[in-house]
Amino acid sequence: MNGHASFLDPTVDSRDDIRLRGTDLGKRLILGAAVLALALSGCGGQADNAPETSEAPESVETTAVDEAPEVPDLTGEWKQSNSNSEDSYQQATITADTITVEWVTDGGDTRSLYWVGSFEAPLEADKPHIWTSEGDIEAMQSALLASSEESKEFTYENGEISYEVSALGTTTTVRLEQE
Repeated sequence: MNGHASFLDPTVDSRDDIRLRGTDLGKRLILGAAVLALALSGCGGQADNAPETSEAPESVETTAVDEAPEVPDLTGEWKQSNSNSEDSYQQATITADTITVEWVTDGGDTRSLYWVGSFEAPLEADKPHIWTSEGDIEAMQSALLASSEESKEFTYENGEISYEVSALGTTTTVRLEQE
């Protein structure tokens, strides 16, 4: 038999032949163990690193997006939330650069201009937004229930717009919520 006989072959009894086979077998076992160890550590390393590199940035980005407050968009329709009557209240319409406030009566059948003026959109998300609206005096001049002021201060905070209204010697704060 040649030097590559099976390790379990009973016909081989030479110590040199066994030592040679043991050495070949030992080399194969060591090489196989090394390959297996590298394969396992390589897989383990990738598995350990994969969640850190693929999941961590996503969760950080998601958290950053979820936590970052957005600048509010105030455009649209707003209705008085602190009116004493269901049929009589103030309602506002905000566009990109104008705020128009009306007295609404008769359940919405009658509308009278109270204010029309400039609007400045908020630039920050986490602070109250206060702007001074410059009134369109010409538009309000002919409206019987319109404000006689040249400018009016509006405040947006916590989802509502508030401002003061004075009539017949009484001043009240009107609070609007977006519809």
